[in-house]
Amino acid sequence: MATKRQMRKELAEYIRTRLTNHKFYVFRSVIIDGINCYIILYRKNKLINVESIHTSCTFIKNNKTHYQKYSLYHTNYDTIENAIDKIEFITRTYKLYNGDLMDEKNYNAYKLEEEFIPYKDYQSCCICYKNTIETTLCNHYICFHCREKCLVLRKFDCPLCRKQNILSEYNTDHGLINNEQFSNTLYFIAEEEEEEYADNPVVPPPLTPPTTPPSTPPRLYQNQDQEEEEEEEEDQEPENFSQRCSRAIQQGLTRILNGNNT
Repeated sequence: MATKRQMRKELAEYIRTRLTNHKFYVFRSVIIDGINCYIILYRKNKLINVESIHTSCTFIKNNKTHYQKYSLYHTNYDTIENAIDKIEFITRTYKLYNGDLMDEKNYNAYKLEEEFIPYKDYQSCCICYKNTIETTLCNHYICFHCREKCLVLRKFDCPLCRKQNILSEYNTDHGLINNEQFSNTLYFIAEEEEEEYADNPVVPPPLTPPTTPPSTPPRLYQNQDQEEEEEEEEDQEPENFSQRCSRAIQQGLTRILNGNNT
């Protein structure tokens, strides 16, 4: 039976082979502290990036707006084997705090800070009421865990004001997000993904901002005549009582003249 060291070596060789033809390697999806994530290994600059599957963000670099999956954590690695060890440690022990994945030591330190640097009364999630600086684009507070639960259930509207299709885009009350703070690193990632897509169309293209779907779907028609008939019916004004009586008398006289009176 293969030992864990042998399996690590085998996996590292496979990833190394993949990276000879591709600029990055995507591990299978994984749940870290309740959040669905992709872990991506980048060949250039030896970078590990942990990104949210369901949450994205917008940031600006060189006067150009970029739309990406939200980055929860990133770090560098030395060898592929070292990257595998780091990823295993991250998936098993890291916790989420205000949109950042971190080790348990840093997480506990931030929780202790809350006793001495308390949150404002209004800085609490509108669902679970835990302290947070994370918000919707309409500036209502919601923590990452509750945001994730909503998105998994395909609930994309603000839980408070019901503004449509905004929950999947990350925001904070101070306006700072990881992808913007790490813009040099993540801008490089965006460039690599664009180059990879140009070289290999199988790879999904870079994200584009979502558009709000139409409130009502277009009607489908069997043929053009049916469409024109319905449009004519919609254009006609409803008859009043006198008009209905006049039309009934005219129909009766027509039947009498034609000998079809019953």
